[in-house]
Amino acid sequence: MAVGRGHGRGTDDIRAVVFSPDGKRVLTGSDDSTARLWDAATGEAVATLKGHTASVRAVAFSPDGKRVLTGSDDHTARLWDTAAGEAVATLKGHTAFVRAVALSPDGKRVLTGSWDNTARLRDAATGEAVATLRGHTAFVSAVAFSPDGKRVLTGSWDNTARLWDAATGEAVATLEGHTAFVRAVAFSPDGKRVLTGSDDHTARLWDAAAGEAVATLKGHAAAVWAVAFSPDGKRVLTGSADATARLWDLFPTAQELVEKVKASVPRCLTPAQREGFHLGTATPRWCYARNLWPYADHGPPSTQKSDHPFGPAPAAWDEWLIATWDRVTGWFARQDTQNAMPTQYRAK
Repeated sequence: MAVGRGHGRGTDDIRAVVFSPDGKRVLTGSDDSTARLWDAATGEAVATLKGHTASVRAVAFSPDGKRVLTGSDDHTARLWDTAAGEAVATLKGHTAFVRAVALSPDGKRVLTGSWDNTARLRDAATGEAVATLRGHTAFVSAVAFSPDGKRVLTGSWDNTARLWDAATGEAVATLEGHTAFVRAVAFSPDGKRVLTGSDDHTARLWDAAAGEAVATLKGHAAAVWAVAFSPDGKRVLTGSADATARLWDLFPTAQELVEKVKASVPRCLTPAQREGFHLGTATPRWCYARNLWPYADHGPPSTQKSDHPFGPAPAAWDEWLIATWDRVTGWFARQDTQNAMPTQYRAK
């Protein structure tokens, strides 16, 4: 294990860390007003990036690893050349702490979020302002680009996240639902989902196109300060002030769904009946496990299928809908023998 030492007096907090795209370098930001580049293999300092006059709270690499971006409590962001270890541009304009930074996937745009309640888009080559994203009513604490670079995501202490058009700077959607500060934001690898973390102790999954909540991930006992998607987008990771991190499975396999259903049957079944489960697909998002058997006086089960996620049974036979699953979120609805309305809950 490599240990990088050298910031300030050795007692200054490290506020931000990130790996280079090739994994060979590490960038850190510190309360000593500097950022440092390190060799990831040896832990040796490669360069000290000096110029900020207050704590460096946000850091990012360009996609090619040739530049880094830092955000500071001195109200500026800076672009640096990683080979020379020198500042290329000082990005001024914010009137408060710059606590969030990002570079677009093509490396042509810079995004900064500030405690002046705005985010700013800039040209990475010239440092010139492209757009100021106005609309939040409190600190902008987190920023991100979509994987295709066409959208921008911001999180704020006004309890919302917002989606913006990266070309025009126009607001596309406001993601409302959290009841406390939004501390962290992320796009899924395919750009179709958004993840937010909040001081309300939850993370939320959103549909990026519709701007609607898909699921609320409950379980943390304190603020959720960090969120991330796995590279394949099938899991999310949340970090919390409750001193835990949690992994959430968004896309259970068909077999996992069946096994969970078998373990959560809402009535007693015989072993033979349990083996009768099969998986059907109602819509691209919904799948459901069923146990089918006929009334004694109605002959064999019908092969008719329903397009409704909760699958109302044909009148000629008894179809017990055990569980309906959403493939996107891993949530399922359960229906009992009295044909009551399904109750939605998270499977454990």
